[in-house]
Amino acid sequence: MNLIFKFKKKLDHAYQIIVISLTSTLFIVPFIFIVFFLPIRKYKMALFWYTSYVMTRVIFFLLRVSVNGADIKTLKSKTPCIFVANHTSMIDSYFMGSRLPSSCLLIGKYGAKKYPLYGKFFSWSKVTYFVKRNDKKQSRSVVKTIIKEIKEHNFSLFLFPEGKIIEENKIGPFKKGAFEIAIRSELPIVPIFIENYPSIQDPKSFFIKSGVVKMHVLENIETDNLNNSDILELSNKVREKFIMIKNKKLTS
Repeated sequence: MNLIFKFKKKLDHAYQIIVISLTSTLFIVPFIFIVFFLPIRKYKMALFWYTSYVMTRVIFFLLRVSVNGADIKTLKSKTPCIFVANHTSMIDSYFMGSRLPSSCLLIGKYGAKKYPLYGKFFSWSKVTYFVKRNDKKQSRSVVKTIIKEIKEHNFSLFLFPEGKIIEENKIGPFKKGAFEIAIRSELPIVPIFIENYPSIQDPKSFFIKSGVVKMHVLENIETDNLNNSDILELSNKVREKFIMIKNKKLTS
């Protein structure tokens, strides 16, 4: 029985690799070719988000993963704003890619530029700004550029304030970038809490199990009349909301 279980597990893993690899290639390669010839940025961004939406839906369908949440459809209407979500798994990026509006920017780690296919997918779309975690000067420059872009073009922004995947099934410490951008851009923060990831994917593993991901779109947090001295308090407020929901789910 043990050998049969191991064999089935290996087959399932092989199936997932094939699904993700082939689906990503089928969608991203044409995207890279088309976006190269698109002269206007808003068309590049719109194509990126449409491609993300369709590609993610196909992958989730084939891997038997569904997304639940009463407020999911409201995300595309909540613009402009700063979206922030907890980060517990690689599947986060797939999930959020199918839900955000076409006027939304992203912040990602600099190393993502080197990912096969996905590096070009994120960078050529003019959607993503890459941050070097240990380079404060470069990080500050990215923050200033994003604030300018938001003010000039009414863009929204999505990022994971934890800055990395948190493997201990808890809410990690928040970096201040999202909250500084929100305050200086005078945009509301839309917190998004995502649960059930441990049952779908082990944070240390690439592979996914079939199941349901539940999402909670929390009430907007306004940043009117706030200044840089309020960044830490605002960050703590959002983090405490996530912790409160997580603890409630663990005890229910």
